[in-house]
Amino acid sequence: MEVGDRISALPDAILHQILSDADVQTAVQTSVLAKRWRYVWTSLPNLELDHKDFFTRREEDRGLPLDTKLRRFTHFVDGVLSRRDNSDLCALTLVCPCDKVDPSIIIEKCLCYAVRHNVQRLYLWVTKGGERFEFPSCLINCVSLQVLKLKCSGITSLDNPLHYWPPLRLPMLKILHIQKFWDSANFIAGTVEHCPSLETLILDGIGTYNLNITAPKLRRLDIFYETHGLRGSLHYESVVAISAPRLTSFKLRGNYVSPVFSTVSLPCLAIVYIDLGPKGAPGNEDRFPLDVMNMLGRLGEAKYVTLSSKTLQVLAKDPGLLKSHPSPFHQLKQLKLTQPMECSCDYFYDGQCSSVTLPLDVISYLTQGSLSGGTLVVTPEVAISPWL
Repeated sequence: MEVGDRISALPDAILHQILSDADVQTAVQTSVLAKRWRYVWTSLPNLELDHKDFFTRREEDRGLPLDTKLRRFTHFVDGVLSRRDNSDLCALTLVCPCDKVDPSIIIEKCLCYAVRHNVQRLYLWVTKGGERFEFPSCLINCVSLQVLKLKCSGITSLDNPLHYWPPLRLPMLKILHIQKFWDSANFIAGTVEHCPSLETLILDGIGTYNLNITAPKLRRLDIFYETHGLRGSLHYESVVAISAPRLTSFKLRGNYVSPVFSTVSLPCLAIVYIDLGPKGAPGNEDRFPLDVMNMLGRLGEAKYVTLSSKTLQVLAKDPGLLKSHPSPFHQLKQLKLTQPMECSCDYFYDGQCSSVTLPLDVISYLTQGSLSGGTLVVTPEVAISPWL
């Protein structure tokens, strides 16, 4: 038996795995290989529809106007959805442009198709602005969805009062990842509240003055504020209220935001990562150290804490506050302090940079009475990605 015949003799599940390494266009083209392959692609459990991949194959397609590209992409997607069989869809990825064109039709077609076919994982990336984007109503109450990732660059509800998203109500959702949603506190709070199974929440590149998270089953919470100030301001305070009694991991990062933190008890909290920069308007920076210290006090149950060099600089700005506040952590087992990669080091411990200038009063404030038997680690900073 020839190699080609051996591959064709494999069950559909194995052929689906083989085709999963190819883009959808290639998968569709396999239908002409042989009679056995004619309908294999029509039951693929995972679909990845990316307009960029669609127009990078042929040189003559690259210079086409964007509206022409979107029209051809929409035609191709229509063909895929209409010819696919009625089997359930495990995952759908949709990446489409939203600059000078309205992608709402193709988005609604794809998402409604996915919902009808009991999609479990959905990745939606709307690129190059998103003022015209709206969630189709079919998605709002999807009962099968377990993982949802939204990346919508440029979306803002505050600058466009007519643009409002009702909260999503997804009873089975366990992972929610939102990127580039500005001034969308109501949408985030409402969606989290109406997703009772939510365990992981990642907010990446957001900008908001208020953030209210109430999630009884939440275990991981990552908040990454946008690198520049809200509505053009150099520095702003953001009120963060968290009610998540099962939370075990919390990460917070931002350069121009000062968190005003409010939580109920976090008895399960184990891992904390804080990276807050001291940048901002001089008049507002005076409140920054106190805001950070109050926040750390709310995270006192953490056992493994990582603080960036920028966060240490914030705390070191007011030595008087350090002396007047008790150490925030009660059960600390490891304190990790990150330093810039370009720092000057005299020696390494366990392969990591450990001879750097550290503010001793800050170290004393963080560890006094809480690091007995624990470890202090100094390590170079590395870029972290919030994407799963």
